Parts: sequence; C-alpha cells; structure tokens
Amino acid sequence: MYLDNNQLTGTIPTALGNLSNLRYLYLRGNQLTGCIPTTLSRVAGYGSSSNDLSSLGLLFCPTPTPTATHTAAATATPTVTHTPTQTATPTAIATATATATATPTPDPKKCANTVAIPNPESASLITDCETLLGLKDTLRGSASLNWSIRRSISQWDGVTVSSSASSSHVTELDLHQKRLTGKIPTQLGDLSNLQGLYLDNNQLTGEIPTQLSDLSNLRWLSLQYNRLTGTIPTQLSDLSNLRGLYLDNNRLTGEIPTVLSSLSRLEDLYLNNNQLTGTILPQLGSLSLLERLVLRNNQLTGEIPTQLGNLSNLEWLGLQYNQLTGTIPTELGNLSKLKGLSLENNRLTGSLPTQLGSLSRLTDLSFKDNQLCGTIPQALLTRRGLTLYPRSLPACPTATPTVTATPTQTATAMHTATATATHTATAMHTATATATHTATAMHTATATA
Repeated sequence: MYLDNNQLTGTIPTALGNLSNLRYLYLRGNQLTGCIPTTLSRVAGYGSSSNDLSSLGLLFCPTPTPTATHTAAATATPTVTHTPTQTATPTAIATATATATATPTPDPKKCANTVAIPNPESASLITDCETLLGLKDTLRGSASLNWSIRRSISQWDGVTVSSSASSSHVTELDLHQKRLTGKIPTQLGDLSNLQGLYLDNNQLTGEIPTQLSDLSNLRWLSLQYNRLTGTIPTQLSDLSNLRGLYLDNNRLTGEIPTVLSSLSRLEDLYLNNNQLTGTILPQLGSLSLLERLVLRNNQLTGEIPTQLGNLSNLEWLGLQYNQLTGTIPTELGNLSKLKGLSLENNRLTGSLPTQLGSLSRLTDLSFKDNQLCGTIPQALLTRRGLTLYPRSLPACPTATPTVTATPTQTATAMHTATATATHTATAMHTATATATHTATAMHTATATA
C-alpha cells in the first residue's frame, strides 16, 4: 500500500492492522498525527525496507511519550506566577521587575533544564540536543526549522527520540522535503545512536562528509535528490549496519568505491542519475542480501560483470543509459527473484540470452537502443504480465566464410606459378633470339648494300 507523499491528515486507522497479507506500507510525506497502531508492527518488521513507519516521527500507541508529563511546562508562560503583580503595589512591581532583570538569559544552544529537555538526567539526549542546535544553521540554510530550547525535542521537525530503561537518544532525523539549502554538517557524525538519516528531496550542496562513517548504528542513509558534488566517500564502508544507501539524483563524480562491496547487510543501492565513471564493480556480486541495484544514467563503461548473477535476492537491476559494452551475461538468468531488468541505451552487442526466459517473476524487461540482434526467447514473448521492449530484434549478420586452400590447391598454384615463370623465361629467350636474328638480318642487309 503506497500512500506516501500526499496531503493526508489525521491519525492512522487501526483497522489497517487487520490486513493480514499486507506486505508493504508507505505513509511518509503526509501530515499524519497521533500514534502508530501496534497492529502494524508486524508489517515486514518495523524499520524494514517494506515500510516507512520509522520515518513518520510517531511512536506506537501503547508507549507513552517520555516527555508527556512536561508538556504543560512547555506551554506554560513564565509570567503566570507574576500575574498578581498587575494589582500589586508599585513596590511589589519594582521588586518583580528587578528579579526578572537579574535572571540570566539562557544559552540558546544549551539544552539541560530547558523546555527542550527538562529532565537533567538524560545526559545522552542533552548531548544530541545540543549537537542538533549546533548544526542547525549549517543544515537549514534559508529554510526554517523549529528546533529551539523553548520547545520539547520530541516536537522538533523530523526528530525522533527513542527511550530505553537507561537512557534516551535521537534515533532518526527525517528532514526530507524541508527545502533545506545548506550543507550536510560534519557534526551529524556525533549522533552516535542514529539509525535513520533522511535528507532527501532538498537543495543541499557541497560534498558528503566523511564523518557520517562514525554513525555505526545507521541503517538508512538517504541523500537523494539534492545538489551534492564530489565523490562517494570510501569511509561509508564503515557503516556495517547499513541496509539502504540512496545517493541518486545528485552531481556525484568519480568511480564507485570498491569498498562498498563490504556493506554485507545492504538491501538497496541507488547511485543513479549522477556523473559516475569507471566500470561496474564485480565485487558487488558478493552483496548477497541486495534487492535493488540501480546505476542508471551515469557514464559507466566496460562490460556487465558476470558476478551480478550471484545476487540471489535481487529484484531490480537498472543499468540503462550508460556506455556499457560486450554481451549480456548468461548468468543473469540465475536471478530467480528478478522483477525488473533495464539495459536500454547502452552499447551492448550479441543476442539476448535464452536463460532470461527462465526468470518467472520478471515483469519489466527493456533492452532497446543497443546493438543486439537475433531472436527473442519464446518464453519471454509469451509471458503474461511481462512488459517487454522491444519485442523483436534485427537478424544477426551472417559471417562471410573464409576459404582455406588445401595442400593440393597450393601445390597446383605453385606448379602453375612455376610453369608461368618457365613460360616467361622461354618467351624472353625467344625474344632474345629474335633480336639476334634481327640484328644478323640487318648486318646482312648492310653487307649486301
């Protein structure tokens, strides 16, 4: 069920939990309030790639928010205790004014004992709070974020706080589509308990900070649809718990780092719509949990690695709009879970492997605008529910046979050449004789004269 990026309001209906076969649920990009029904916790696992419940900034319904008892304090105005002074004597008013003047102005970037974090025992959360306030201006640019010590951190834009018996932490930062125009702050690497970082669909510029590699608990990193430049940091290979890496639709250059193949838990790798060069890494074939590999619309060259046929869980493979050469590997026929294969607009040659006909789950197959030829496997042409383009290919050119002369033919040719040479020599001898005869005749004629 895909309901993301709409304008839905209100709460999430508990009845959705009755859909026992529900596998996918996407609700982000709306204005939902309230809490998440506990019945939805079984939808492919909270925080998995099959749902985005963890990105909503909402808690599960039975779990009370840890800052609920402080909400009243957050909404109370500091002048309430001074209300009687409106009818008090001038002396009382002066005393109250002097007291107010003597109160020091709180540091706007210090969170302890403020509305943001009224519980002074939450040391780790205080650290996270002050980290966010310190990077706020760098990140937002000209955009607006409501982060302030005058507001509970649980109500800050895009901030999710998770609590345990011992401590509380910021575990998710979801600021997609917030019109951010700044840069990605290096201080984000200090949010050591962060599990999800979503900064996609903004106008962020600059490079990806190497300090993000310090987020050892990070599972989802989404920086897509920005204006990021530079290369992909090799340090991202330190994110050993990463499941989704989304760097697409930026202006990244350079080659795909080989070390990304060490991200053994990776399920999604989106690097499309950049300016990446080099070849497709054969080492990517070792990412056994990978479900989606999208590299389209770059400047990748070379052949499609046969090792991609080892990705037994792969569902989508997008390699279109590059400069790939060579033939389509027959090993791609091993991808039994593959649903989509896009190879169009490359420089591939040869014929379509018959092994692709065994991909029973395939729903989309495109290989147009290459230099392919031959017949398309009948199993693909007759497959129901398969979008196939094109449905025919030109015939492969017939190779011109090379004639190899046999020893007999060679010997004959040599004999002929010898005979010709002999004939030539004879002709030359005859010509010489004729010339001599002519000279003699001329001599005779002169003598006679």
